[in-house]
Amino acid sequence: MLRSSWIPVFASLALIGSACGENPKAPALGAQLFSSPQVNAIALSKSKLLVANTTSASVSVYDTHLLPGDPGGALLAEIPVGIDPVGIAVRPKAAPSDPRLVLVTNHISDSISVIDLGQLAVVQTLQAFDANGVSTTDAPTGVVFASPQRAFVALDDRDEVLVIDFDASGQASINAERLPITAQAPRAMTVVGDRLLVGAFESGNQTEFPNCGPLDTPATAPFLPGDPHDEGCLFYNRFLETLVVNDIFTGDIDLDFGVIVDFAARNPNIGGEVVIDRDRPDRDVFVFDVNALGAPLQVIEGISTLLYGFESAGERVYVTSTEGRNDLDGLEDLGNRMFENRLSYFDCTPVCGPAQHVDLDANPHGVPVPTPYGVRASANGQALVMSVAGSDGVPGLAEDPGTDIPGLVTLDADGNVLGHVQTGAIPQAVALASDDFGDAETAYVLNTVDSTVSVVDVRDLANPQVVATFGVGNDPTPADVRAGRINFMSARASTSGTFSCESCHPNANTDQLIWTINSVAAPSDFEPACDPFTENCPEPRTTMPIRGLRDTLPLHWLGNLADPFPDQDGQLFQPEDDGAPDCDLAVDGEVGCARHLVNASLSGVMCDPTGGCAPGPTGLPGAFTEQERNDLAKFMMSVSYPPSPTRRPDDALSPTAMQGVTDFFTDEDGLGVGSSAIGVGQAVGFAPITCADNSGGCHALPHGASTNSITVGAFDAPTMRGLWDRHINFSNGSPSSEEVLRAGEDCAKGNPPGFHPILGGFLTGDPCALDSPAIEALLGFTLDPFPGDPSGFDIYDPAVGITERGVFLATFESLFHIAYGVRGAAMWEFFSEMSIGFPALYGRQVTVNAGDAFSPATADALGELVAAGDADKLVIEVRFSGRREYRYVGKYGRWFETVTGNGKANVGLTTDELLQQVVDWDQSATFTAHLKGGISIGGADRQPLLHVDPDLKATEEIGDLLAIPRPAPLPNQTFRIGGIYVDPAATLLVNGAPCGDCSFVMGTTPNGDYLDVTLVDALPYGTHVMQVMNPDGWL
Repeated sequence: MLRSSWIPVFASLALIGSACGENPKAPALGAQLFSSPQVNAIALSKSKLLVANTTSASVSVYDTHLLPGDPGGALLAEIPVGIDPVGIAVRPKAAPSDPRLVLVTNHISDSISVIDLGQLAVVQTLQAFDANGVSTTDAPTGVVFASPQRAFVALDDRDEVLVIDFDASGQASINAERLPITAQAPRAMTVVGDRLLVGAFESGNQTEFPNCGPLDTPATAPFLPGDPHDEGCLFYNRFLETLVVNDIFTGDIDLDFGVIVDFAARNPNIGGEVVIDRDRPDRDVFVFDVNALGAPLQVIEGISTLLYGFESAGERVYVTSTEGRNDLDGLEDLGNRMFENRLSYFDCTPVCGPAQHVDLDANPHGVPVPTPYGVRASANGQALVMSVAGSDGVPGLAEDPGTDIPGLVTLDADGNVLGHVQTGAIPQAVALASDDFGDAETAYVLNTVDSTVSVVDVRDLANPQVVATFGVGNDPTPADVRAGRINFMSARASTSGTFSCESCHPNANTDQLIWTINSVAAPSDFEPACDPFTENCPEPRTTMPIRGLRDTLPLHWLGNLADPFPDQDGQLFQPEDDGAPDCDLAVDGEVGCARHLVNASLSGVMCDPTGGCAPGPTGLPGAFTEQERNDLAKFMMSVSYPPSPTRRPDDALSPTAMQGVTDFFTDEDGLGVGSSAIGVGQAVGFAPITCADNSGGCHALPHGASTNSITVGAFDAPTMRGLWDRHINFSNGSPSSEEVLRAGEDCAKGNPPGFHPILGGFLTGDPCALDSPAIEALLGFTLDPFPGDPSGFDIYDPAVGITERGVFLATFESLFHIAYGVRGAAMWEFFSEMSIGFPALYGRQVTVNAGDAFSPATADALGELVAAGDADKLVIEVRFSGRREYRYVGKYGRWFETVTGNGKANVGLTTDELLQQVVDWDQSATFTAHLKGGISIGGADRQPLLHVDPDLKATEEIGDLLAIPRPAPLPNQTFRIGGIYVDPAATLLVNGAPCGDCSFVMGTTPNGDYLDVTLVDALPYGTHVMQVMNPDGWL
């Protein structure tokens, strides 16, 4: 229960709309860059070429008869779809009279558009929601048809495959049954006969940190680096490492805290090696019956680490991928080749396998093939064309063919590279037209980032020729950000040309791997060998996201990259960090600080260390010119996280998420992280009062990031945002190891470890719940049981696989539970709902037709969007199948046409009048919620950030609760909060709703900017969430 009569108001983050001008015209639309994953984003339907323009939210349709001679004349339509379309599939016809339909997956809108090629318009939008209005079709990616009656859509975030059924008229519906994927991120798919094959993009390669299980000993689980089956373990997942009882009656006990205590509370830099653990699931391809549905018929393992493209030719299946080489420690052993660029193939007869692997970089032409992506087979199955996503189209050196990175390669049916040619920048998809004999004839390559299509004559497979290149879509990305994205994804950044920054950060996220790349030599090769128990050895590090880096400096766990802050006394320095600031934030800005990271990466992991990294065009070690490096830094500060997956439509936190706020940030009920009555951490004197403790915690407001945390060796912690898309957590991935997950599951299910010989039998339950009278006497309080033991949470089931939620919860079942006495389920829900700057309804779509324009379902769905427009959170746009387009202006409650042909003042339409046009014209109309026009990609506009009173924040010490405002439950209450990037004309929201009677006065102290907020109406007793919405559209 709450401990006072004061009301804590939790300062949160969010994004919302901008005001339109006095002239009642259609408002402008904003944009953000998400680097969404394309999966077959270009397709052919007889003589029509369809291109998904991901950043333009549209599909372009071309008449191939007029290509390549007249691309402008060949453009038949530019069809608006959802936000970030990434995949296209053409429905096969069952009869000549069937409508020509196309499915398009919209990654940010969480929807699937159905396009009728006869109308060149969207006629249906498929999506599903739970009882709270939260999408259950979030992050759709790949899409394939098994027949005219059935298609499948991969749901990236949910690890499911959606089943789409079509009736005789061509009307589509979502089947109630979904296909479970017990691996991470299903994307690319293909169909072989009556078999559906689904690839798990983040299937992994069974590498992990060398953790031991709670009852492992050196005898039962020896450390065996290089063992092809299982390399054993090194660090024991226990709260206590050793226990010697000298006199149980006097409490004379010698004990040594274990590695998990060191990691969580002293020094998270635990040196070690990346090992292979064959107990870790490695599920790559799932094979289903397209008719019977249900569980997979077969699961294929050992294909590769990151699976990009699928294709089938007869019974043969092809998979493009990159195989991580992170089991090799140190840059020297890696040899400037982080991944093997691979084509795998196997036959399904109908059982699939075994797989053959082709190292594409070992081709006879001497050219690298970085990040093989889209792949298509000729009609006769004798040839393949493959797009190479690590190519930027920049010609190589004439004297060195190996620097000429191709955008398209041609191959035979056994994966031998026959020919290659450069195209445009970052080709991620390819469509192939065959001649009447089934031979490959023309390839259409989608160069994703420079928004072009290259038309390639592939009749001579040994000598493919680009015959035309034309622009597609209308990418809103600024030129410098686009150039930086190209550089980020270009393998020219590496000496070998075999990998790019994107290789380890696919879609600006993470490869879900750990790497030892902060040392040239492997730790095991040190002379003398580095002892991780006594020395500060190089540590395996998790790959961190590039998304959402604004306002989260520094950009590395150790604070040795883009760190503008001087390190503290006692910082556990690594050899690569001298503790001095890397940049001056006031002078260089965030982009200038990111440039430090760019320089370090290009001279480090991206560069061949043999003989030292040679100077490049700038005179600095490594590749790229000065401008290319600056653009790359700008891109890194411009790409956004996707919207939070479980945020509710009204932008209010759920009750569970509100409990997560208490558990993680405020300890408002006395049962959170800071409870000294429950957690051992407080009792033994090392734990902060909350995880957001500004001086001692790791995840301070506003973004859940921190620098120089006193508690953990002055380490720097990155943002908590995006945890829902990361299943490798913490600096070294230790809590994500199979052993820790297994132990967490045992703890959660009430199966704590028993007798352990190393601990002498005097203590049981470690790391779940300690039980020993001697230890209790020493510490002075009861250790077992903790309240709520066991939790009963689902942490890890090998049959289900490793999940993001399970990994997070596991840390609070073993690593943090003993220290802090709190579980992670409510926190997880908060992190899944917390704002990253956008209203929850961003991207939401509704398609209505004449038959349902005035139905209750339409009224509910459209009413929700209109309410968001009335609140000025978003711009709602509607596109009729007859091409007319309107946008809603909440100030007037009317819809205004974007183009008026007569030049007269546009008086607009009410919602009912608009729907009546749908009926009168017998057309479909698709509504989409867009960002407001003030939101730009990498611009000066920023998300407003809220935190606690800056003066109180500056005086906080370990053990102090956050200075969350606690106004009395009375009218006219004023309190102070910290505020950054808040516009004076901003709107305050309380629990997701605009607060018309709220006001604020801005001010500045030496410790930062603040808002003095006044609430006219009394808030009821309890915890509330305050957000601020700038006029430009950020929330």
